[in-house]
Amino acid sequence: MLARGGGTTLQEIAEVLQVTPRTARRYLQRFQQEFELEQVSSPSRSRHWRVKSIERPRKIGLRRAQCYALLATRRLFEPMRGSALFDEFEDAIHSLTTLANRPGRGPNAGLVDTNVEDRFVHLPAQPANYRTRIEDVDVFYHAVADLHPVECRLRTHETQEQLVTLLPYAIVLYQDDIFIIAAESQHETEEARVYALDDLRAANLLSTERFALPKGFHLKPYYQGRFGLFLSSRKTRIVVDFDASVASQLRRRQIHPSQRLSNLRSGGLRMTLYVDNLDVVARWVLGFGPHARVIEPEPLRQQVIHELKATLSLYRERSGKNPA
Repeated sequence: MLARGGGTTLQEIAEVLQVTPRTARRYLQRFQQEFELEQVSSPSRSRHWRVKSIERPRKIGLRRAQCYALLATRRLFEPMRGSALFDEFEDAIHSLTTLANRPGRGPNAGLVDTNVEDRFVHLPAQPANYRTRIEDVDVFYHAVADLHPVECRLRTHETQEQLVTLLPYAIVLYQDDIFIIAAESQHETEEARVYALDDLRAANLLSTERFALPKGFHLKPYYQGRFGLFLSSRKTRIVVDFDASVASQLRRRQIHPSQRLSNLRSGGLRMTLYVDNLDVVARWVLGFGPHARVIEPEPLRQQVIHELKATLSLYRERSGKNPA
């Protein structure tokens, strides 16, 4: 294109870079935002620019094992597929794959073309599909990265919505879903809340405005381990006994940051933890069936009993007879 002289189209740039026109446009926009350019002399009348040497990105050296470790995480971002942000990941994945598959040197060079990147992987259990929400994904990412407010519609009930302006502090991929931790602009002094992306739509980035991230903000208080993302100032002591058949499985896992484990004489396990949301704990305990028993608190014990009775009643109705 330089030898030909004159201008060039976005489509031509995209073809040379082997990307879509949308990605090429985004590259040009980011160049304008992030790099200082300098004009250079050209034998033709067309004007040429290049990135100043001080602005040019430095190379990062990665060993093959490091490439494979990064490639193993790529499916974490499946919920974002179709977004401009995911396109950026894809570019990086392509570069990492090329680097990982280059022949090595010396006695520790290892084999090549063995597709380790397809055999050392993280597989999401049930990835969400946000392909109809890709613009919202990009808006919230840029809001978090550059501290811009977002105007959007918040679903408050199944059929009701309200217009809100959010200050997005963080975007979190948790259990294959996307969540936004944000404060409402009119309640900026209050603690930020956790919003499921499913409840936010028609997001509009307020690119001419910025907000300040609260001093000392951290995600740690929102992370409730197996039980979700929420902020809680009140903690309830929960004690659950598990029989020996599931004890070894639980010893290898951190269900909640506050958990404490102790052995039972029967070979089972007692777990003590502090969580506020009893509903999510009840659902978790029920997943163990007869292998788990709530010791305390009593409200949680009664909730589990109620759910078990309701489930038994449902099966009685459908079978038309009482269980043996």
